[in-house]
Amino acid sequence: PKLDYLRRRLGLDDKQLHEFVTEFPSIFSRSIPNTLEPKIQWLESITSGHTTTTSGGIGNQQVDEIEVNEIPNNRKSHSALLSHDEIIPATRVVQRMLVKNPSLFNYNIESKLQPIIEYLTQRMDLTPKQLAKIVSKTSSVLTFSIETNIKLTLDWLASAFHLRTPEALRRMVHAMPSLLGFSIPNNLEPTLDFYVNCFGGNQTTAIEFATKNPSALTNSLEKRLRPRLAQVVDRYPSVVVGGEDIHDAIGGNEDAGQSMIGIVNLSYTQVSKLAKFTPQDWNATIASGQFLLR
Repeated sequence: PKLDYLRRRLGLDDKQLHEFVTEFPSIFSRSIPNTLEPKIQWLESITSGHTTTTSGGIGNQQVDEIEVNEIPNNRKSHSALLSHDEIIPATRVVQRMLVKNPSLFNYNIESKLQPIIEYLTQRMDLTPKQLAKIVSKTSSVLTFSIETNIKLTLDWLASAFHLRTPEALRRMVHAMPSLLGFSIPNNLEPTLDFYVNCFGGNQTTAIEFATKNPSALTNSLEKRLRPRLAQVVDRYPSVVVGGEDIHDAIGGNEDAGQSMIGIVNLSYTQVSKLAKFTPQDWNATIASGQFLLR
């Protein structure tokens, strides 16, 4: 019954079902009416964009009161869902979330998941629809620690980009929810430093650029940004304002390459191309010389 429930509720074919239970074998120890179904219904409510919260706050760790008519596809009791004919597929959003992060089934709603929802909502003054987008796009945030992950990331974003109000912080995170899943020391901080150096050391311009283009902070330094900058420097050495050692800083000296990329003087348009262009468009603009257009 449990395999059939998972197949139909999560919309899995045989191959996907096999991969799911292989990755998450403890699913067999989870009760359908006591664990699996309540979790699916809770996620459907949160991602529906119209939940009704009656919780008294994070400290109370109370769960939202979820109205039956607000839960998509919720028409039967938990016991009825054990019947093959009554199993209704979950919403596509929830299906994707649980297939990608089956460990969500491990977490208690009242003590883990709901406090995260409340913290995000209060910290960024989120509407239900805004919350739904963030959780749907970055479901892994529900597995993070508030104190050691979520709060630190939001604090860093607020400080680094001078986001002094919940609304300002919300705009940036809502535009790129995956920011919540990136490491500060390994990803966000060095990537921002990269853009500062691209703008000739102008931190104000780099902050403005990343605030308007938060997806730029999610680009890989090693696979995209540093290799592309190395191409620019090799083909157009006039962009260098930091001296000959920029070649070492980009790739010749591993230690230097980890800590800095050298100082170059690129325009806003050029940095946008470096950060955003697809590989095909990037190669074309470098080969044609169009990159130099400022």
